[in-house]
Amino acid sequence: MPTITPIHAAEASPLGAVELPGAMNYHLDVDRNLSSGASAAGTALAAILKAAEGVNVARKSADPTVTRAAYLANVEKYVEGFSNDATAKLDHARKALAGSLKEAETKLTHAVGITPTANAAEIRSIMRALPAEQRQAELARAFKDGNREIIGAVVGFDPLMHGCNPETVTALVEEYQRTVAPAEYASVEAHKKYGRYLENAGPSLMAFATRALAGTGGYEKARQTTAAVLKSYGIGFED
Repeated sequence: MPTITPIHAAEASPLGAVELPGAMNYHLDVDRNLSSGASAAGTALAAILKAAEGVNVARKSADPTVTRAAYLANVEKYVEGFSNDATAKLDHARKALAGSLKEAETKLTHAVGITPTANAAEIRSIMRALPAEQRQAELARAFKDGNREIIGAVVGFDPLMHGCNPETVTALVEEYQRTVAPAEYASVEAHKKYGRYLENAGPSLMAFATRALAGTGGYEKARQTTAAVLKSYGIGFED
């Protein structure tokens, strides 16, 4: 990251600090011991927050040896370096977390052990022929009793093959996973939560980097771009 050359306070007042990207505080809720991906996510968020503090230091600094124009140009360069570095950190964390999530999901699948048996096709045919209310009741009973033969005949197959409501199947599978493999289920859910943290961090980073340009020549263009991008995600941007 470039080194800032600040302006002399007597020539012009240095730029003030801007609000830090709040989404980076999610690092406090990340269990970095959970997996390598979780560690990458928590580390990235914490590092970006720390670097953002450095941006504010750069904006507020002063030096008697440079002009106002040079100071503002250096601020822009510093913010650009910060933004590029932070974006790279988030990209790396997303990839690492995705890999760890896949591993966690595989462990959950193995722990739950939902697989079709030789009777799966016949079971699906019977289920499909049942009245909707009875089919719903039989499916719920199968999950409650842990009847893996019926569960394995339904889960992962096209609803047209067994007639069961896909939303109902999804809800029952989730509850079943939570019951029979609580640790593995919790791990998957934690990885998904951390993934949401990283997704929320992107817009937060963009908004901060834009506000960090306030007072420089590059601010207005950055503001318009950021407002347009965030609007496409249903997020407002205020100066």
